Amino acid sequence: MSINKNQKGFGVVELILIIVIVLGLGGIGWYVVNSNHKTQKQLDSLAKSSDTATKSSSSSTKSSSPTTSEFVFKEFGVKITLPDSLKGLTTDYKNGYLYLTADQYKKALRDCSSSDALDGSMGSFGSLLKKNGQYPSDPTIDDGQLLKQFPDFYIGIGLPNGAPCEDPDKYPDESAHAYEVGNSLAAALESAFKTTTLVQ
Repeated sequence: MSINKNQKGFGVVELILIIVIVLGLGGIGWYVVNSNHKTQKQLDSLAKSSDTATKSSSSSTKSSSPTTSEFVFKEFGVKITLPDSLKGLTTDYKNGYLYLTADQYKKALRDCSSSDALDGSMGSFGSLLKKNGQYPSDPTIDDGQLLKQFPDFYIGIGLPNGAPCEDPDKYPDESAHAYEVGNSLAAALESAFKTTTLVQ
């Protein structure tokens, strides 16, 4: 009986390589499915809390009229003509500041932030403040950037001073996109404030 040295087939090394590859692909697949499941749970939770907050909170309500396209900042007693670029604008009044966000900004943040980071000041592209008197000639950071001067008060805007995403090094493209969206919304709001009038 002779042994042929050129037999074809799987050896032990090839079999181990195949097992390692199959396990690696299985592990990657499990990770992707698990990550998608967690992300979907967070988005569902955010959507539910957003719907609940919108229905039950008067401080986070959208005050626009479909026929006039006006948005009322009731805490400050003013209204603006709402441009299409600010559709979905919502506010959250906390500690004297009116935090601003919009649907397109929340969408940009979802790609690089947890659902906890989308609440309050962390999920806003800016904050409005109202102060009595004239806008100072030498403003501080607490005065914000002037949006509109009224006879007895002014409204300023403060912009975030950090990266919009929780970990901009981990998500550089998503962070840059969220930053651009936030700046675009702030510019649209600044332009819209040229139409600001007092609520009668």
